[in-house]
Amino acid sequence: MAPPSPSIEEFIPEVHQRVDFFEFLSNSSASQKELNRALDKSQSTIYRGLNSMEEYGLIEKRDNKYQLTPFGVLIFDEYRRFSETIKSLLQNREVFDTTQSINTVLHPSLFQGAKILSTNNHMVEEIYEKLQSSISEASHLYGVAPTIFPNQIDLHLEKTTADELTAEFILPLSAIEYLQSNFNGKLDTLQNSDNFSIRVSQETPPIGLITVLEPSKKVVIVIHDEIGTIRGLVISENTESITWGKSTYQNFREDSISFESYATS
Repeated sequence: MAPPSPSIEEFIPEVHQRVDFFEFLSNSSASQKELNRALDKSQSTIYRGLNSMEEYGLIEKRDNKYQLTPFGVLIFDEYRRFSETIKSLLQNREVFDTTQSINTVLHPSLFQGAKILSTNNHMVEEIYEKLQSSISEASHLYGVAPTIFPNQIDLHLEKTTADELTAEFILPLSAIEYLQSNFNGKLDTLQNSDNFSIRVSQETPPIGLITVLEPSKKVVIVIHDEIGTIRGLVISENTESITWGKSTYQNFREDSISFESYATS
């Protein structure tokens, strides 16, 4: 008989309620008596738990012992990933306390296995250093920046003129005007480099985004408050986040113009 197809509202609480069963059975099969001793639960509780999990196709009984089905293994793996993601988000929820419309671009897949650095848990200088190291380690990247930091200009200039970095950045008008007023010589050098390209956006993006393609792929998301103060970083290396980074960058790029077009307009 095929297992029932429960609703999500029924199924998720069931999985959560049976976490200790999953954890024990993910290491080895066990009889009902062995589970009773290991989990320190009453015989009736063990019986109900096993019966329910078996009905949902999460476990099966072989040679008088219970083991996770392939479906059960997949469900528990996904449950653990989801739990770790939610735990990380809860621990760093201050990062996302901003009036910027970050929800319009961020995707849940970014946070699976991601490292989140919050200004509440880390020194601001440490976060800037992590951002700098992500750039300094890269040889090919592209990014979107709502604001620009002077030390980033020097780093990009150093690496591109030494042929150690190929990059393209999309900057809002406010950042371009700031660079022209304060770093015009360096901006010209960067723009004239064959390794660095600047595009201009009319709108200020709600996040900073750096997609590193070489030597190793990763996405670095920079979250700011409404006045440009950095609140934290999200660093993700999973395949879905790289795909998201490429797609999101392309969306921003389609709404931008080349620096040459901006300069002659």
